[in-house]
Amino acid sequence: MNKNLGCLTLPAMLSALVSVAAMTAVIYFGGGSLFSPGDLNADAGAKMLGSVNSHADIGGRCEFCHVAPWSAETMADRCAVCHNEIVAELTTRNSLHGIFMQAQNKTASVGFQFRFNADGSLLNVASLGIGLKCSACHPDHRGARAPLLEMNLADFPHDKLKFSLNAHQQKADGSPFICADCHAGKYMNPFDVSACVACHYAMQPDFTQAHALQYDLNCLNCHDGLETYGKKFDHRQFPFKLEGKHVQLVCADCHNNPANPKAHTTIKDLRATSQDCYACHQKDDHHQGLFGTNCAVCHSPEGWKPAKINHSFAKFPLEGKHNAVACEKCHANNIFAGTPLDCFSCHKEKDKHNGQLGAKCEACHSPSGWDQVHIDHSLFAFPLTGAHVSVACENCHVNGVYKGTPQDCYSCHKKDEPHGGRLGTDCAKCHSTKAWKPASFDHNLAAFKLSGAHVSVECTKCHINDVYQGTPQNCYACHQKDDNHNGLFGTSCSTCHSTSA
Repeated sequence: MNKNLGCLTLPAMLSALVSVAAMTAVIYFGGGSLFSPGDLNADAGAKMLGSVNSHADIGGRCEFCHVAPWSAETMADRCAVCHNEIVAELTTRNSLHGIFMQAQNKTASVGFQFRFNADGSLLNVASLGIGLKCSACHPDHRGARAPLLEMNLADFPHDKLKFSLNAHQQKADGSPFICADCHAGKYMNPFDVSACVACHYAMQPDFTQAHALQYDLNCLNCHDGLETYGKKFDHRQFPFKLEGKHVQLVCADCHNNPANPKAHTTIKDLRATSQDCYACHQKDDHHQGLFGTNCAVCHSPEGWKPAKINHSFAKFPLEGKHNAVACEKCHANNIFAGTPLDCFSCHKEKDKHNGQLGAKCEACHSPSGWDQVHIDHSLFAFPLTGAHVSVACENCHVNGVYKGTPQDCYSCHKKDEPHGGRLGTDCAKCHSTKAWKPASFDHNLAAFKLSGAHVSVECTKCHINDVYQGTPQNCYACHQKDDNHNGLFGTSCSTCHSTSA
């Protein structure tokens, strides 16, 4: 019995050789079309490299793009041989492809070399370590006219291009956005803001038209896709917080310049808007600048009217009962500028002193109450000390007469003076303000100064019946009764005697 396998028979081996030869011929003459999933893109590039003007020109030369499985190169390395300008982008952080590299935490080198054969075919290229898969966004073999760009919005790092797609997930009809909705034509061209206007006008025609007239059509000057300055804008995060009726205003009410409608078309312009009240409300100022420009002294964001004056900001802060006084009591006929700040100008008709005490009412009165008088006598020529402090005002100021009140003791204490004026009118020589009694006379101030035993002698021993004026000053007049010499030695006692004893 013949036990040879059928595949090893001569006819079988001949058939296999014929098949391999046929496949080799097809690959050789067909340029690898046997393994091609479809035609390459035929769009002409901006420049030629050798004989290559489009991907279709390298059809059949698979080695231009594809590398052997055992090679250290990647397909992206082969792409970079022709598209070497992209290699420069990969190392530029703000470029489109550089942003892709950063988004994937990858890096690329630019030190590469490549050589071509005379017919333009690749001879050698160093490994670039690109790290990106170009075909993820640029698929080919889909036909001569099929686009070479196909991106998934979910994978595209749009936030890195200074415009987030956070607020552009779905269109007005609920369908998802695709690149072509905003980027007409080639995506690398400058973005055309007319795409914004066309889409938003279809959704909100009145608002879009008014907004475009107020802030121009360059939407990207303010909008970043995150609604930082859109519907989600929170004015509380900024120095000028919106309160009261300011909350109801639209942006253009404050961020607007009628003299120059294009003056608020950028974020910088918006931030430069004046934050003081008068800049916006000057047209509403019925006072014609008489009260200055600090509107907040009287007005609040709750409403322009009614106004409530915060007098603490004025030169005359209100205290005590002044807080309850109606404005027109001081500001007659709504005249505010030039209103006197002194008490007397307003209160002179209530002055019971008829101007005798001058115009400084605050010396005695306070805003707490007109009848709450507190006189600081230390401010006057006659300061109060001792028992004078507790004396009622009318005891000295009879009938409410203050001006011209005597300041000497005798004028007030004449009725209390038991000496009948014999000691003069200078009561302070013996008496003090602590009390009328006891008195303490300094005899050194008198013509007859006391010394020796005279110091301890009672006043009445010399001043009989409280008679002081005219009291003799010679020894014999007082000591005659003690003269044991009966006048034999004359009357000059001091010749032999002294005041010691």
